[in-house]
Amino acid sequence: MTDTKTGQRIAMTDSSGRWFNATKAREYPENNWWDGNNHISTATGNPWDHQSLYHTASGAWVLNSWSQWQNKPETYDFVDEGSAYEWLLANDHADAVPPAVDQNHEVQPAKQDALSNRIPAKLYGQLKEHCATQGVNVKDGLVAAIESYLGTTA
Repeated sequence: MTDTKTGQRIAMTDSSGRWFNATKAREYPENNWWDGNNHISTATGNPWDHQSLYHTASGAWVLNSWSQWQNKPETYDFVDEGSAYEWLLANDHADAVPPAVDQNHEVQPAKQDALSNRIPAKLYGQLKEHCATQGVNVKDGLVAAIESYLGTTA
């Protein structure tokens, strides 16, 4: 594997022999927030594990994950477009998502909606309906629901 800072080839960590050129790719860094003690990665939810996303010259999306923990290897994995868009929106890179996707910060039906695949269909439908009646997008509605449940604000 080659260091990303030198702009050389980056080998994928799936043992496929595939690689991408970091100098020809666009890198999107993770967003983070201060919890009063540490900068918390928006992508991973903790201060020790981090991610960035690359959009390669060939149009592929590559998720780079690394950790501050000793002996935890850095990885480079291809991700599908829907997952890349979700990551970009969550990490404040909405400008990198095509308008047909980021309208209301939701992946349109033609794209993979990762959230709807992770929670029960009935609950997801109720969430979308509630958000529509409140005039907010699903992401903001979900954040508000979590904040209400935890009794905190982001």
